[in-house]
Amino acid sequence: NGKLCMSEEMQSIFKELHSFMYEFVYTGSRAKYEDEKILDFIKFLYEYLLKKENKWPEDIKTIAKEEGAHRAVCDYISGMTDRFAVDVFKDAFIPKSWRIAKEF
Repeated sequence: NGKLCMSEEMQSIFKELHSFMYEFVYTGSRAKYEDEKILDFIKFLYEYLLKKENKWPEDIKTIAKEEGAHRAVCDYISGMTDRFAVDVFKDAFIPKSWRIAKEF
């Protein structure tokens, strides 16, 4: 009949995984307590990157030309890994340490 579907066994496994993820990861985890921070984090990244076209990779610049800067920055952020997003944030907002050379 041309329909794509899961076997009953796979459907059962998927439902079990889905239930587990919602109970222990999405809604019942310590990460849930970080929601407000995450929203602020993404807002800061978005506002920063919107002003810093020089920080965009070429494919994001192309999207900006075709669909606008707001769409491009959203796409850029949505494609970031957690670690990369934190690195971009640190680079943008956390002052770098520096050493003063001592002369004797």
